Amino acid sequence: MTYKLGIDVGSTTLKAVLLNEQDEIIYKSYERHKSKVREMSVSKMKELKPYLQGQDIAIAITGSAGLGIAHDAGFPFVQ
Repeated sequence: MTYKLGIDVGSTTLKAVLLNEQDEIIYKSYERHKSKVREMSVSKMKELKPYLQGQDIAIAITGSAGLGIAHDAGFPFVQ
């Protein structure tokens, strides 16, 4: 089974949600990034590491600032 991670990097905030195999929310966050988009994105992935280790993960990045993040990280971007 696969965990699903969605990260929305908008113009002012970074939102993340992680679903388990039963599509239950096991993590969610909503934070202002204060124009530190890349730093906050890396910090969020480090914060999620304990949830993600050893799991198969489907990930998608969205949002107005998400395209560059997704491209640089090699993650899919969803418009």
